[in-house]
Amino acid sequence: MNITLHSLIERDPSHVSAMTAERETAVMSVAQGAYYGLNEVATRMWQLAECAITVGSICAALQMEYDIDQASCEREVIACLEQMISEGLMRVIDV
Repeated sequence: MNITLHSLIERDPSHVSAMTAERETAVMSVAQGAYYGLNEVATRMWQLAECAITVGSICAALQMEYDIDQASCEREVIACLEQMISEGLMRVIDV
C-alpha cells in the first residue's frame, strides 16, 4: 500500500486501548488476541486518528508538538503508519 500525505486514515475502532502512566498506550486486538504497546509519539498518532485525518495533518500536529524537521517527520510517520496498518491497528479510508 502506498501511503501519501494526502491519504485519509483512521484507527480501527474494534481495538480496545488504554493510556499508561508513562504517556504510552496499550492496544488490544480482541479478534486477533494480540497486544500492542505504542510509545509516546505513536500514542499521539493514535489519538489524532480517532476520527479520519490525513497523514499530512498528523505530521503537521507532530511538528508543532515535537522538535522534528518536516522531511524526517513525514518519513517516520509514514513508516509507523505502514506498520500500524499492516498490524490492523489503522486503516486507509477510500474516498
